[in-house]
Amino acid sequence: MSAALLTVPEVCDSIGASEYRVRADVAAGVFPHHRLGRSIRFTDSDVVTYLERIAVDRASTHSGQTAASQRAARKAS
Repeated sequence: MSAALLTVPEVCDSIGASEYRVRADVAAGVFPHHRLGRSIRFTDSDVVTYLERIAVDRASTHSGQTAASQRAARKAS
């Protein structure tokens, strides 16, 4: 049995984010996703990964490191 793929509006409803934020994070490479033609779809694990990633970004921002520098450090390693 395959996992259900979620649409952008479904993800927005489930995490309480705007469609603009989700699409911007997809475009920035922050939100893992799958493209089916021109459509964007997400698995449950994509959403969990994203929520963990933004939690780390928020925590590092409070520690004096910006979210952008945290992402750059993750990409470099």
